[in-house]
Amino acid sequence: MRSPRRGLTLIEVIVALLIASIGALAALSTQAVMIRERGRANVVRQQVAVASRVLDSLASISCTTIAGGSLTRSTAAYRWTTATSGRSITISLDVTPTLRSVVPWSTRAEVPCP
Repeated sequence: MRSPRRGLTLIEVIVALLIASIGALAALSTQAVMIRERGRANVVRQQVAVASRVLDSLASISCTTIAGGSLTRSTAAYRWTTATSGRSITISLDVTPTLRSVVPWSTRAEVPCP
């Protein structure tokens, strides 16, 4: 009588390799997505920093000299408008990214005038 065989059959090895390959491809795909998203987050961080500097510089000047304008950087185009409302000026800042995968965004700031 035959003794029970030990080891794996060829088909079992092929199935195991296939499953391992699918897992490795999934891990690589996830890593690629993470790298792309990290790059996108850095671009948005740069845009927020520029927008913050624009708003801070506008808020630091006299209310009578605050006016609309625009600024273009490598990551986005910035356009701001102003509107007077009582004793303050509202600054609306629109950011149009140059990278298509980043969504345009906007923000507002209220500058009190003495």
